[in-house]
Amino acid sequence: MTSDLLIQHFKHPVGIGLPEAATHEVHHRNHSCGDDVRLGVVMEDGVITEIGAELNGCMMHKASTSILCSKVAGMPIGDVPALIAFVTALSDSAAPMPETTDPDFLALADIRNFPTRRACVMLSWEALAASLTD
Repeated sequence: MTSDLLIQHFKHPVGIGLPEAATHEVHHRNHSCGDDVRLGVVMEDGVITEIGAELNGCMMHKASTSILCSKVAGMPIGDVPALIAFVTALSDSAAPMPETTDPDFLALADIRNFPTRRACVMLSWEALAASLTD
């Protein structure tokens, strides 16, 4: 499960630290394993202009958060729910594997082989979803 790309995201994460001008901030915690994330998002004119996180947890949680931050910065807010739904399906071993050629998402899809670790991958994505309704 530890692809080189996931290890790179873990060792050199994107989006570490909360943006000073965050317009939305959400804290989520996985009580069963201890992973936690505080996600800060700057939303301006319908676009996520900046995103960052303070987090503690396992390699999969940190790598997934790094991928999240690298993918959503600059994204129109209206496109985010579809991306979250994509990652939800991507990480669910019971769902059909969505098509992608994106190396980050292909690496993240390894979690399908370890369903008990799915919550680690999804925690930051769930926080992002909550930030949209905050």
